[in-house]
Amino acid sequence: MFHLSRRQLLTMVVISAVSAPLCAWAAAPEQGITSHGIVYARHGGTYRAEQPSSMFIYGAKAYEDSHIVLDKVILDDPSMTSNRRAFFTAEDSTIDVRRGFVKAGGSPTGFLAQANNGTINIGMDEQGHLNDKRKKFNGDIIVGGLDTPMQDTHTHSEINIAVNTPTSKWKGVAFNVANTNGRTGAINLMIDNRAQWNQYLYSPTLNTQFTTQPLELESHVNILAGASDRSQAGTIRQYETYPIYVNRLSGHVNVFFEHNENDNDDIDESTLPANKISDGQTAYDYWGGNVYIQSAAPGAAVHVVTNPVGLNTADTQQVETVLGHLANKVYYTNYAHGERNLTGTVGIAAHDDQPGHFVTIQNGNGATLEGDIEWQANRNGQGRYRVGSLGRVYTGPTDTLHIRGVRSAVFSNVGTWRTMTEDLYRLRALQHGESTGLWAHVGAGRYAMHGMGVSNESTYTRFQGGYDKSYGHHWIVGGQVDYLRGHDDYINHGSGKDHAFALGAYGTKQLGGDVYLHVETKAGRVSNDFTIYGDLFDSPWRLDDTRRGKVKANAYSMTALVGKRIPLKRGLYVEPQAGISYMRLGGTTFTTGAMTVHQSPINSVAGKLGVEIGRTIGVGNLYARFDVHHAFTGNVTTQYNHTTTQADIKGTWTDVSVGGRYGINTNNSLYADISAGLSGTYKQSWAVNAGFTHRF
Repeated sequence: MFHLSRRQLLTMVVISAVSAPLCAWAAAPEQGITSHGIVYARHGGTYRAEQPSSMFIYGAKAYEDSHIVLDKVILDDPSMTSNRRAFFTAEDSTIDVRRGFVKAGGSPTGFLAQANNGTINIGMDEQGHLNDKRKKFNGDIIVGGLDTPMQDTHTHSEINIAVNTPTSKWKGVAFNVANTNGRTGAINLMIDNRAQWNQYLYSPTLNTQFTTQPLELESHVNILAGASDRSQAGTIRQYETYPIYVNRLSGHVNVFFEHNENDNDDIDESTLPANKISDGQTAYDYWGGNVYIQSAAPGAAVHVVTNPVGLNTADTQQVETVLGHLANKVYYTNYAHGERNLTGTVGIAAHDDQPGHFVTIQNGNGATLEGDIEWQANRNGQGRYRVGSLGRVYTGPTDTLHIRGVRSAVFSNVGTWRTMTEDLYRLRALQHGESTGLWAHVGAGRYAMHGMGVSNESTYTRFQGGYDKSYGHHWIVGGQVDYLRGHDDYINHGSGKDHAFALGAYGTKQLGGDVYLHVETKAGRVSNDFTIYGDLFDSPWRLDDTRRGKVKANAYSMTALVGKRIPLKRGLYVEPQAGISYMRLGGTTFTTGAMTVHQSPINSVAGKLGVEIGRTIGVGNLYARFDVHHAFTGNVTTQYNHTTTQADIKGTWTDVSVGGRYGINTNNSLYADISAGLSGTYKQSWAVNAGFTHRF
């Protein structure tokens, strides 16, 4: 017992009425690629291209209960002359495009996809599962319209698009012309994990290819699925004057409105000054079309932002005027009918050192230039800025990511100079019995500095050399050259390259009773070539948000250490130590992007307590040492264009070292040690040092 579908019954009728050759052709599924590079499937055919490598095509078409599955697609056809839509489905067919790069812009239509009584899934597989691969799709989309031979076989048209990685983006307009004559259509869009939808028109404004009338210039989205966490919210960039209609919103989404490009046709530009940079104080400055959200799921939220260019962010009244205009751009229409699920915020974007939320929200990044939206039931749910909800205009303690990046570079210089001055390697080697003379030392390591809005990881290589000589029975005096180079990893994917050079003098004296004194002074220069990013690192606009610069400073230090060796049995000894050091990094001025940065001098005094346990064995010795360091002072004051920030490098850190020395012969010897940090905001992950001395 079995049932025939409507299509099977129709096929049987055709079989009885036509010749055998035609009958065989009508029943056979077809799929393949045309000579023009267009993937096709019809008559129930299935085409699958699931290879891991990229597939270069010029489009895909599916008809009559057919199915096309494409994994990684590359389609870049600016003219689209041979195929006026990148993807087309009809008659209950489906196309699945999991990922890829598709650019359907240009003449004559620039349509990414049309579903007419069929389904197209972009950015997901046939089961609706997402992947974490980059997706970039350019071109308008449309559900419904003409160009379907058998429109009566299926009545629903649907396009589903998911952009869900930080580097993923769809750029285009969403046209829905399917909801006529008993047919339905839907465009569903997911924007998650800081992805982007740019509303940007590709097709001609009077296009009549798909309808008998010119397309109405507005986007219609059935379900807009945002992020469950605001910090991962994707962004709608409203680059057209056309409105956006959303039937239902879930999760968090950002909406960005420009206010400096006068592209609004309703504005008489002859009345505007040439090259006017808007201060955002009039509603006409925000020329992008309104956003209408009909309904929202519980917990849904919309976050509306603009950039700070031209705005006086230090004036509370002007800031609140900007927030008011932004709030008016969004409607929650079901609010007028009693629904209360949607919340909203309005904010000014972060740009260089001007704090605020940008299109991708970062926790703790400039929340002070943000206010709340309240919906007006008597105005069709139009948004309105809630007066007084602005926390305060920024005065200092809140950072942008660019400010934190600059601080990372400054702190990197601090860490570099601290690494060069706190160790007293040569003096320790002399204390362990190394002979005087010409010496060389090489070291490498990795250290970290965390807190105060930075998270630096620095790897370095260091070279030292010098000469020392005994004077009398108690003093050894010498001079040295010190060079360090390194690489830094900063917060938010930033990086830096360290260079430091120093000249120094040192001396050690035996005070009697196995008590000794070490002193050392250094003077040099430390620099860092840095690259830092703002909120747009994981977006197509990374280059616009990248800042580069160089911070350099003259540096000085003085260190004194006193210790006493207490001999024990069998060559063992215990050696308590105490030291104090002073370091100074001179002030400097540098630029990065639009910021001019004035870095004040940094002065720090630190103390140290330690204990070393060792044993002398023949012509060498072995030892282990534990140290506790504490920086008592260390203020870091940095002035930017619009604000001043303060931080400090005070704190406590601990480390442990093991090492030894071996005398090769009377005139030559080797020494080495390994150390690791145990705790602290400044922490040596590891360090390895080795040296050689030759005595003339």
